[in-house]
Amino acid sequence: MLKPVFRTSEFCGTCHKVSLDKPVNGYRWIRGQNEYDGHQDSGVSKNNARTFYNPPVAKSCQDCHMPLVPAPLGDVSAKSGLVRSHMFPGPNTALPHIRGDTETVKAQEDFLKDKKLRVDVFAVKRDDGSVVEAPDLRDVPLVAGETIEFQVVVRNLGVGHTFPGGTLDSNESWIEFTAFDAGARVKPLFVSGAIDPATKTVDRDAHFYRVLFVDEKGHEANRRNPQDFRAAAHLKVIGPGTADVARYRLTVPPELAGERLGVRAILKWRKFTRHYTEFAWTATMQGRPIPDLPVTDIASGEATFPVVAGALPPLADIPSAKVADGTAWQRWNDWGIGCLLQRDTTGADRAFGVLRDKLPANVNGWRNLARTKLEDGDVAGAVELLQAAEASSPGAKGDAQTAYFFGIAREKAGQLEDAIKAFEAAGVTFPGDRTIHRELGQIRYRLGRYDEALLDFLRVLAIDPEDRIAHQHRMLIYRAQGDDKAADLAQQAFEKYTIDENAQEWTNTIRRERPDVNVESQPLHVHELVRR
Repeated sequence: MLKPVFRTSEFCGTCHKVSLDKPVNGYRWIRGQNEYDGHQDSGVSKNNARTFYNPPVAKSCQDCHMPLVPAPLGDVSAKSGLVRSHMFPGPNTALPHIRGDTETVKAQEDFLKDKKLRVDVFAVKRDDGSVVEAPDLRDVPLVAGETIEFQVVVRNLGVGHTFPGGTLDSNESWIEFTAFDAGARVKPLFVSGAIDPATKTVDRDAHFYRVLFVDEKGHEANRRNPQDFRAAAHLKVIGPGTADVARYRLTVPPELAGERLGVRAILKWRKFTRHYTEFAWTATMQGRPIPDLPVTDIASGEATFPVVAGALPPLADIPSAKVADGTAWQRWNDWGIGCLLQRDTTGADRAFGVLRDKLPANVNGWRNLARTKLEDGDVAGAVELLQAAEASSPGAKGDAQTAYFFGIAREKAGQLEDAIKAFEAAGVTFPGDRTIHRELGQIRYRLGRYDEALLDFLRVLAIDPEDRIAHQHRMLIYRAQGDDKAADLAQQAFEKYTIDENAQEWTNTIRRERPDVNVESQPLHVHELVRR
């Protein structure tokens, strides 16, 4: 009964890539839960030349969510005493908790904690704009009374799609950040992301990983009512092999001069939000106490800083050997990734610059600096860095990922034939990269090579039948070739999957009413902390 398709991630995508259309919402097609694209278009599946980390082997959904487990009762399908688990470990700690199944709750929590995410209190930014990183590798002193921005890096290490996944409107993940007297370890001095003991709700000003949808009245759609979803007022997730930077600003207490200030960040998870738990429970379990669903600490990071009363003492340098030690270099890379994805190119330039200077044989520093230059529009600077990336180590010449960014740079410079060659070179290693096919199709369309461009866009649609850009260019090509019937069908698909540019108007109300939502919706924002 086991068919080959059952072993594929595409089979999982039948439920884990969904959409809502007019018969459901009376509005139009909108994207819903989508773990499939997050996995397929990533380094985890080896289908993404843009990935920051390229694992040695590709993994399917089943590799993580159906791991091999012992079959002590002699299951007839067992091989070498092992079968695929059908518990489907993931983040749902709510249902087993409600039925009193502590064994499954623990199994789910162990899965969440097993090298899935990393939290790193990695850098501080002073009032003068200077930034210092790696407080665990050297003392990074603070001045009593100065205002400091702490930067916490959260890296997606082992989730094969975005973190968090699933129904992001009802799930809840956030950072609990505390600053405390490291000597006394008494009551925290500053806190963000605490749970109110009375209401069981999370501090609204926390750094959340979630989506917040609004309905047509601008109200939060927070009752698992997707038929009312219209626009996302706030969406923050961490893609596979990427990172996020959470920023917290506070004033160092003057009385800590001569002591140490401690900082701790914990990534937390709760299935579901307290609001949704109360709504669902009171609607179905009237008269029964509302449960306190488990809150899981997925990962944490901590650092302490000496506090001085006068001028700052000299700062020790970090030896290259410490940056090169094992995977330590990834901490700088992750910091840069988080900054770059927030369009903080100054921060990204500093982080990747450390890799380039300390580890010149590591291609990542050079290539990611080039990506930063491309983000800033400095094509010539990006090309120089990409050339340096190819010269950085013996195996770096002809690297497919570097070739991809050469393609981007050549396209931006108008060197379209060279861009085609670069993208085709990258596509040899990443044949399932939809972006490569899309880029090739757009360039060939500009050059009037309609038949070739059409094949490129059909390759995109073979991967993602809902790609609006591919449908748009398919429509334009058919029009140019005089095939109006095919063009009309392509136009229908393009109009169905295109983005409603006016949808964000529905978010204005909640942004005005809730400053926390307005702040969280910004790619780069700082959480201002007040002394408790």
